[in-house]
Amino acid sequence: MTDEDAVTVDNPDLLKLASQLKNGRGFIILGGICVSKVVTLFSSDGLFMNPGKQQKILDGVSLVPKLLHEYGIEGFGRIIHTDDYTAGLVSLIQNSGLGAFTPNSLLSCWPSEMALKRTPAGTKARSNLLSMIQVCEVFEKLVIIEKGKSWPLFNERLHGTIDIWWTFGGGGVLLLFPFLLTKHPVWSGCRTRLFVLAGADDDLVQMKKELDMYVHDFRLPIEVHIKVNDEIVAAAMASVEEEPEVQYEDEEVPLERNAASFVVRPLVREISKDYLDYNSHSQISKDGLTRTVSGQELTRTVSAWRDRTNMDQKEAKTVLFLHNPDQLTSSRDCNLAEMEVATALNKVMREISSEAELVVTNLPDMNPGQNALGYCQYVEELTKELRVILLRGTNTEVITAFT
Repeated sequence: MTDEDAVTVDNPDLLKLASQLKNGRGFIILGGICVSKVVTLFSSDGLFMNPGKQQKILDGVSLVPKLLHEYGIEGFGRIIHTDDYTAGLVSLIQNSGLGAFTPNSLLSCWPSEMALKRTPAGTKARSNLLSMIQVCEVFEKLVIIEKGKSWPLFNERLHGTIDIWWTFGGGGVLLLFPFLLTKHPVWSGCRTRLFVLAGADDDLVQMKKELDMYVHDFRLPIEVHIKVNDEIVAAAMASVEEEPEVQYEDEEVPLERNAASFVVRPLVREISKDYLDYNSHSQISKDGLTRTVSGQELTRTVSAWRDRTNMDQKEAKTVLFLHNPDQLTSSRDCNLAEMEVATALNKVMREISSEAELVVTNLPDMNPGQNALGYCQYVEELTKELRVILLRGTNTEVITAFT
């Protein structure tokens, strides 16, 4: 049995991204979860009871260093053999690292082929995806999900743009991700643009001024663009916000509508006043050059969506990502109002960013009334025809002027 028979790399683009993001620096753990499909690990023909299958385990272990070397990744690998994917995922996230030196991020790919399939395999793929996000939320890991077009090769040199679409929630990691990526030769020729959707009654000049000041303070080479909500986006938002409460037959409690968790929100109209609060929380070094701001302060400064749900930071954390276990396997379609929002936002993004080398945006939150299939339908519609990185921060990330 050859090494290639032992382990199959389903998405090599993920290894390209990992290498280009770190540019040979930092430390990466290549993790794999091998789940027994037919028999259990300790059954008579199981992986741990059949002497003939021991070599398969050893071959898989030996293949990992070869993959790391092939893609120029500094780090090591870990393969978890388990009867249950979720148990393997929890084990991998909890035990990866060297002592207290543990990864702060999890990089994965979107299950494009299986995300919308109404089959047991599709249900399992969606459940695995949402379980992964939930576990990362519990252990405060940044989630980075690659989706869309194939990733560029190491010998390519891109000269287009990396477009950030800041829709809701904390944006600190959105601004930082392209900065790190452009350190690699493949991406070093790209410009970074930040797009923010504003309401018609927002002070666009003042908003742009404050955002320009923000990125300048942290020495991030980002072009700031403010785009007023198109009528179609505004109409879609209104249709969701005005939608009455609905109770489904399989729900024991009424559905709490929360449009703000999946609808793009304009920046806080009081950003000028809040920017002063942000500066008061900044830490200035003795030379007066270094400023830092936590993800919590950033979220409070530039996004109103948590305020709209009447949750403070502590209360918001108790919600995590999933609201109940039934969301993992339920297969209801995304409701029409949410799909209209996703379609409208995708249209706006494609009008501006269709030629962009990469689009970086927030991984949407999950509503109490959403389920695995509906959530995947929403994200697929939101990001279709784009090469996308979906990010979900922890609100604890810290950016400095020398990041």
